[in-house]
Amino acid sequence: MNIESRLEQENLTIVEYKNPQQLDFSSAHQLVKKSRQEHIQEFEFEDSEPGGRFFSIDCLKKWMEVERVTNLMVDSDDNQVAGIDWFSPRIYPKDPDKIIPIGYSITFGLRLYEGYIGRGLALPFMQQTHRSLVRYAQGRGLWLSVKKNNYIAMNLYRKFGYKYDYETDDLIYMVNDDALVV
Repeated sequence: MNIESRLEQENLTIVEYKNPQQLDFSSAHQLVKKSRQEHIQEFEFEDSEPGGRFFSIDCLKKWMEVERVTNLMVDSDDNQVAGIDWFSPRIYPKDPDKIIPIGYSITFGLRLYEGYIGRGLALPFMQQTHRSLVRYAQGRGLWLSVKKNNYIAMNLYRKFGYKYDYETDDLIYMVNDDALVV
């Protein structure tokens, strides 16, 4: 089954946002509310604390004002946000002094929300949004950080081609050489 048919089978669509004005109130409200779900809090509790990117609609819009591509996976049946991923320019912490056009300078984040976890949707969601990243990446590589105890996410990222690079006390940093677009 190809990626489009997997998401179509579940009646899910991907909506790309490049600025906060595009985001409708319902989706923004859902993102703020869903950031408080237990499985999100376990790994990203800072997001729903005062000033965190998903603490309020104002914080969310401010977060979206920075250059980034944000994708929502939306259930067409009830307009519920099933997941979010984003790509944004951010210097790779391991190489902060490198000023080169090709390198790991785009970070990636992903979340699926309750009701959509464990249904095999993360990989097709990533495949579709990474494929559309080509025009945004312009030769820059992807990196992400994941909490050391988030084994499910690490396994997903490995399946997708991200490789271990280094770690700190609580984070593992992974890079995706296959995503380098020259």
